[in-house]
Amino acid sequence: MRVHRGRLDVEADTQRAALLRRLRQRARGSQSDRRRRHRRCARGHELASRELHAASCAMPPGLPRSADEYNLPPMPYRWPKRNQSAAALSFDVDAESGFLFREPEKAKRSLGDLEERRFGPRVGVDRILRMLDRLKLKASFYIPGWTVVNHLAPCKRIRDAGHEIGAHGNVHEAVGMLDETQEKRVMAEQLAILKDQLGVKPAGYRSPSWDVNVWTPALLKRNGFLYDSSLMGNDVPYDVETPEGPLTEVPVQWIMDDAPLFRHVYGAGNVIADPARVFNLWSTEFAAMHKESACFVLTCHPFISGRASRVQLIEDLVKFMRRQRGVWFATCEEIARWHDSQRGGAKRR
Repeated sequence: MRVHRGRLDVEADTQRAALLRRLRQRARGSQSDRRRRHRRCARGHELASRELHAASCAMPPGLPRSADEYNLPPMPYRWPKRNQSAAALSFDVDAESGFLFREPEKAKRSLGDLEERRFGPRVGVDRILRMLDRLKLKASFYIPGWTVVNHLAPCKRIRDAGHEIGAHGNVHEAVGMLDETQEKRVMAEQLAILKDQLGVKPAGYRSPSWDVNVWTPALLKRNGFLYDSSLMGNDVPYDVETPEGPLTEVPVQWIMDDAPLFRHVYGAGNVIADPARVFNLWSTEFAAMHKESACFVLTCHPFISGRASRVQLIEDLVKFMRRQRGVWFATCEEIARWHDSQRGGAKRR
């Protein structure tokens, strides 16, 4: 049966065909628009990248301007003898120095505060040395010049036991309060004391309170330091670029410092941590870092962690760490020298 189509049907078909043509044209236009937008976005990203690079070039020396300038190694980091991770014990032998710098007037009369800090060189250092001897382990000790002059005997025992001695300011100065000229003077003073009193030319530096100025890395390079251990920009060794060449950084972090956990300030309301809880915290952190091929640097203070239960905590922690396969125990200097020897080479396994 033939179907007779009227004029209205023909007009409807014509309208539908015109609509389809417009839709196709719009679709083609949308694709073209998307391509144009994509090109604009790509150009925008390129321009933004150029602007960011230009802005970064104006940053002061000592601050790496990008990930490339940190010379960050790919992960996992390659450790000696195909070890999975690295671990270092470090001790900042501040004694009374930090208190004398921060609160000089109070230090003239507060015997209680002074005696609390004297516990470190008087008792804590030797207790820690005995613990390290039991473990057959070498550690890194960062000692202010003031501590060396006023507590020379325990400092000599650290040296004679074969542990690393690094610089740690003169009177534990808050470096952020010093200008560049003052910091140069302090640097010269502490190096002279370490050389004259202990016969040591330190390879490593740890800034008091981990406070670092933008010019500090270049100052360290000019004074012959191999590495710094004050920054938190990674959890494996990395390079901080300076006009004098790259400075190796052996990074630290607050979670592995005893002071925030055990340091009690009278009247501040802070609770002294239970050693068992701290063991859980540090062992958990180490286990996770071990999986990541990272560098575990524990930072303790003899006047804080020289107390009996805390020395036991550190010993138990090392025994736990030794039960894991592939842990390289080293001083911070050894870690820095390893990183320095690998600079420019492949860092992957």
